[in-house]
Amino acid sequence: MIISDQRIDTKRYSVIPRTLAFILCGEDVLLIRYSDAKEKWAGKLNGLGGHIEKGEDPLRAIRRELREEAQLNVPDLALCGTVLIDTGSSPGVSLYIFLGHLPCRIPPFSSPEGELTWIALRELESAPILEDIRILLPEAISSASRKSCFSAHYSIHSTEDIHISISTSPSLE
Repeated sequence: MIISDQRIDTKRYSVIPRTLAFILCGEDVLLIRYSDAKEKWAGKLNGLGGHIEKGEDPLRAIRRELREEAQLNVPDLALCGTVLIDTGSSPGVSLYIFLGHLPCRIPPFSSPEGELTWIALRELESAPILEDIRILLPEAISSASRKSCFSAHYSIHSTEDIHISISTSPSLE
């Protein structure tokens, strides 16, 4: 494939690719509580993940991020959703969402990114999680159980005003 065949036009909307993973153990999910270095997200809980580096595909990127942030190797990661985040300008963010399972809980620990912690799924509503996680995590679990993938779009109008639309696909089986 020749790159010029891709009709790349720098005037078009572009995105920065990122990954996000939710790791489950029974009825608990492993999240990271962001450190004070994350400023506006300090103290908030999020899934694990980060940027996709040059030369990586989304699966390799999330495996690397899980090793870096949690010293984890999760063999059964499944892509269960994609999100296009319209930040109001270019570039936006393209987010690949994965779900994985561990047979047992790893002990919580801290890293420069923050503190890993297990949260019971039934306690998510009262946990200090990033607002979109309240929508993405249940959708990821539901999509994985259907063996399908969801697609979402965010329109961010301000830090408190995020519009999320989700489309689901039929089962892949």
